[in-house]
Amino acid sequence: MAEAYAVKKGLEIAIKRKLAKVVLETDCKEVQAAISGPGISKNWRIEPIVRDIRALLDQIPEHKLVWIRRSGNVAAHWAASEAVMGMCHLGWLRLPPSSSAFILDKDGLPALPL
Repeated sequence: MAEAYAVKKGLEIAIKRKLAKVVLETDCKEVQAAISGPGISKNWRIEPIVRDIRALLDQIPEHKLVWIRRSGNVAAHWAASEAVMGMCHLGWLRLPPSSSAFILDKDGLPALPL
């Protein structure tokens, strides 16, 4: 459920920033299949979030949702885990916490200098 919520939050941020082209990566095959597949998700717990995600995707002209191995998606997994614990806020987009610097670097993403 945290993975589906993270995808939803990522889309909300993309829409707020008026991004026209978005690639979302997830390490959860179940979430990727539920969003990409036709009809209703087999997992009733994430179905409401999947419906929200599909509606959000309709607002982004060019989008792609891909599954990648967790080893290639450590930063997203870490952020989703922090969000579940209520420790993630939108301020992280401008200034990620120093504890994420190693994780961002490992995933090949830019980290702000400390």
